[in-house]
Amino acid sequence: MKPIKTIALVTALLPFTLINTAQAVPVDKELALVIDVSSSIDDTEFALQMNGYAAAFKDPDVINAILALPNGNGIAAAAFPFAAFGADDPMAPASYELNSTPWFHITDAMSAMDFANAISAIPNGDAQGTNIAGGVDSAVNSMLNNDFEGDMLIVDVSTDGVQNLFRDGGLCIDIFNLPPSEEELLACLAAFDSAINGARDEADGQGVMINGLAITDLQMAEDYLSDLIDILGQETVDMLGLPENLQEYLELHLITEEGFVLTTEFDETQFASAVKQKILNEISTPDEPTPMPEPGTAGILAVCLLGLFLHRRRLQQVKI
Repeated sequence: MKPIKTIALVTALLPFTLINTAQAVPVDKELALVIDVSSSIDDTEFALQMNGYAAAFKDPDVINAILALPNGNGIAAAAFPFAAFGADDPMAPASYELNSTPWFHITDAMSAMDFANAISAIPNGDAQGTNIAGGVDSAVNSMLNNDFEGDMLIVDVSTDGVQNLFRDGGLCIDIFNLPPSEEELLACLAAFDSAINGARDEADGQGVMINGLAITDLQMAEDYLSDLIDILGQETVDMLGLPENLQEYLELHLITEEGFVLTTEFDETQFASAVKQKILNEISTPDEPTPMPEPGTAGILAVCLLGLFLHRRRLQQVKI
């Protein structure tokens, strides 16, 4: 549990000192939704994600689960879209900010609807790069400095790819100078693993549980894998020893000890069902969350390797 947040203002140059203390609002749980809006998410998929999360907080089962929490204090929730940088300024990722929602205190159907509407209103920007670590860092920092005091702190990550940037959003490979060498690629992969592992470990050290939703897109993964083989060769790709699927990657690098991963596809019905199930698991904390099977293919992990850079190369080819 995080410490009570206190605001103290001391005016040392005045003949008196003013101290103003504010008590944080107690809630049963704090839930941060960290949502992938990188370049692999097109307009339709962006809408599908936002509609799925909004629908979950309008669902009677989710509302009833919130009402049934043992302390009766409801939950605090906020949404944090994540990517890395805008397409118009790819060399200055740190300057690109995404549109997170404020924190909402959800105690009934009306306040749940308010949060659902805020999710629906998140605009779709021209964002690129999958920076899961940065999304987790932003959510955890906001969670530890908001106006709520939760008995349980949860970060909920949904993504269709894996970390392909430094933790601060910086590029590892010069996207205008493809292809990279094998040595450069392996060094980048190690840096990406360090970034996401570091974000997970620091969150865990603050008492934050991280769960995940792996969104599979087999056709996109196969296309990227084909490009990857063209650049590096089949033998090198085979030697990389990639996890079998995105779920395995998230379990290995992102999920904390008590966390879990569910899987889904970019299908309106399946995605909405998976989001609802995941949020119900997080609110009610069942002993064994029900996983959804995921196809086993290393092709899914091609998105993590060069997805961002191959996407930029395609954009350049179109402009020529």
